[in-house]
Amino acid sequence: MTVPVLQLYSMNAYIGPEQLITGREFIKGPFTLKRIGGAGHFIARNAPDVFNREVIKWLGDRESERRGN
Repeated sequence: MTVPVLQLYSMNAYIGPEQLITGREFIKGPFTLKRIGGAGHFIARNAPDVFNREVIKWLGDRESERRGN
């Protein structure tokens, strides 16, 4: 994968550090890893305001990069 990638995660019983590394060798483009504290397994459902804010900010940053700002 050569496009920018955003990975949001929350440490809990379901996902540990070893799962965050799995597949990383296939990502050749820019990679952003962001922890969302206390969100549980379903981040978008459990912390929608934080999830939306992080995704929109990340997308805006990519658009600024694309435009050269």
